[in-house]
Amino acid sequence: MKRCEKKLPMKIIQIAPYYLPHYGGVEKHVEEISKLLIVKGHEVIVVTLQNDRKLKKKDQRQKVKIFRIPLFSILHSSFLDKFKYKLSLWSWVWHHREIFTQSDIVHVHDVFWWILPIWLLVRRKIFITFHGWEAVYPVPLKNKLQRWIWSKLSQARIHVGQYIEEFYWDKADKVIYGGVETISPLLSGSARQKSDLLSHKERGILNTIFVGRLERVNEIESYICMINELKKANFKIKVLWLGDGSLRKECEEVGRVLGVTQDQEKYIRKADVVFANSYLSILKAQAMGKVVVSLYSHKLKQRYLETYPGSKYMIIQDNTCTIEKMIALLTDKKKILKVQKAAKDFASKMTWKKVLKTYGELWS
Repeated sequence: MKRCEKKLPMKIIQIAPYYLPHYGGVEKHVEEISKLLIVKGHEVIVVTLQNDRKLKKKDQRQKVKIFRIPLFSILHSSFLDKFKYKLSLWSWVWHHREIFTQSDIVHVHDVFWWILPIWLLVRRKIFITFHGWEAVYPVPLKNKLQRWIWSKLSQARIHVGQYIEEFYWDKADKVIYGGVETISPLLSGSARQKSDLLSHKERGILNTIFVGRLERVNEIESYICMINELKKANFKIKVLWLGDGSLRKECEEVGRVLGVTQDQEKYIRKADVVFANSYLSILKAQAMGKVVVSLYSHKLKQRYLETYPGSKYMIIQDNTCTIEKMIALLTDKKKILKVQKAAKDFASKMTWKKVLKTYGELWS
């Protein structure tokens, strides 16, 4: 990180839609990067929305300074309300412009439009990370155009996933996939971990878990169908759902819904099979040597999964509810052990320190 080495400490601002205690993939990403930057001696400020009125507008967590913009969701409001919302946010940014102008790095996570009022003041130190897609397929032209503009107005950009270049007009300077903790029980194997899956028939139960939002975009109905097909194939299955969403009721009919929790590790560790559709969830499960199953219903999601560098250590298939691949793996002990070891070896190298190194290379 040449730039960081030349100027210590640096003041680095990260801008994200939400941050702790709100929990999600982007929040986790920003948290881990921020913690490592603090350890290296930098000052880190996170600018985000005050998604809960109980949260302080100015706060600090893990030595990370947090500025929360006192605005709330307007997803189902009128065009006029949304316009007023944008004006209010831009007003906040303009009145707090010193936070940005006095920084060394302004790194935006997706929401580039937030900083348009001060772009001229900070344009030489703006970087951006595009974390995913807008859950609309095919990708609308306006979404492609917006990203292209934000990319051109930034110094450099990171894509979370190689697939983004295939479906948007933007080109990445760096591609990442998230990380796992460097020192964590996730990365330490155990005899119990190996025997859990291999003995599921002796135990008479197959522990499965889904990690993510309980929405159609995550192929929930197809996972439910697959679970029911496994039951018909004489697999006794225990199902946990780590997440929440509009399909909660449907999920409760085939298993237990635990809701959104930050303590995912203890549940994943007990699972034999992990259903997951996001890079961080997949990485976390692979780091524990779990069999991961991911489904897709269109080309973008297919490429999202297939271009992931750990894709060869998991089951990826369309949402036609077939279970042949799962049964073939679950009944082959040697193959399971091979997949577990390869997945764990791969994931153990995908650390947050490696992700931070990529950020450092981008900033330099």
